[in-house]
Amino acid sequence: MRRSPFYSDLSLITFGLLFLVSVSCKKTSSFPKDDIRYFQDLLEADMASDEVIEVLGAPAIDLNAEWAASDGLHIYQYPLNDTTSVRIGVADRLTYVCTVDKKDNLVEDIMFFDAKSD
Repeated sequence: MRRSPFYSDLSLITFGLLFLVSVSCKKTSSFPKDDIRYFQDLLEADMASDEVIEVLGAPAIDLNAEWAASDGLHIYQYPLNDTTSVRIGVADRLTYVCTVDKKDNLVEDIMFFDAKSD
């Protein structure tokens, strides 16, 4: 059975529309990745560890990678353009976001989320 060109065109149009919808649903930021506002735009309180990486990309380092399998905490660090870094603590859900200087001193707490009891 031979399909009409209309069927082929309709399939391409449907695929294109689905692609546009999926791309437009992804949250974006107008700030560059090395700006703290990028993180403030994209992070949400209910994000899990894999969602943080999906939204922000892979961190420069996971400071707790060696122990994350046992304690469940990841501490992701992303460098910023002003020589500080964003540090993101995430276990089951996002726990905190702060900036630190080159010597790992806390510069500013950006977001802090209380652990929810279930």
